Amino acid sequence: MLDFHKHTHHSYTDAAERCLLRYDLRPQLPAIRHIPALLVYSPRDREVPLDHGCGYARSLEQAELRLVDRAHELVPFGFEGELRRWLLAGS
Repeated sequence: MLDFHKHTHHSYTDAAERCLLRYDLRPQLPAIRHIPALLVYSPRDREVPLDHGCGYARSLEQAELRLVDRAHELVPFGFEGELRRWLLAGS
């Protein structure tokens, strides 16, 4: 974190996109199938297809697939409370 000033907004968003949106999790699914997962997808998302979420939901034993009527967002605006409740319920 000491060198945060050396990076740009673009470099941070590019790294986040590679880690969160373009990382292929499928090879790890057997090892993590028992871990609870909240999968938030939208039929309107052009970046991450809904069928990806459906596939993950089938592969993960404790997955909860939630659909939101929003475009592509990391945490859909207005869904923060729902996400917080889900996280607290697991603690």
